[in-house]
Amino acid sequence: MFEDELKVLSSLDHARAGNIIADINSPSLYLMQAPCSFLNDIGRCHVYERRPTVCGMYPFKVNTSGTTVGLQPCPVGFLIIRDFASWIIDTISTSDISPGERSGLIEEWQRNVESYELELLEFHSKPVLLEMQIPYEDLEMLSMFLASRNIGK
Repeated sequence: MFEDELKVLSSLDHARAGNIIADINSPSLYLMQAPCSFLNDIGRCHVYERRPTVCGMYPFKVNTSGTTVGLQPCPVGFLIIRDFASWIIDTISTSDISPGERSGLIEEWQRNVESYELELLEFHSKPVLLEMQIPYEDLEMLSMFLASRNIGK
């Protein structure tokens, strides 16, 4: 998060903001420890109306690798990736690729969903979560999928 966002969170709840640390790789940025200290007793955001930009993008996170977007493990992210994987599998199943390649891609997406689901099991208690990496070249497919979900809304 940005320094001005840290200041806002500190003014809202100084004790909870104490868990935010400076990012050693980017001096002008700050990192929130997981699980977020601003979640209330029922797991909802205590500062939702004033949440940082990075939280508004959640469960997506732009990675510093410059080649992927991360999809962080959370219940919403799991629903997105489960439905996206199903959509990809349906699309792959009707494509003109060889049966061997088709089978390999379907198995890969099934493994992705299974590993993401395992990571999700410890969402509220694990201090470090492994996120699913979505390569930039797959973002167009993700965009098409998300657009198809919003048709008629």
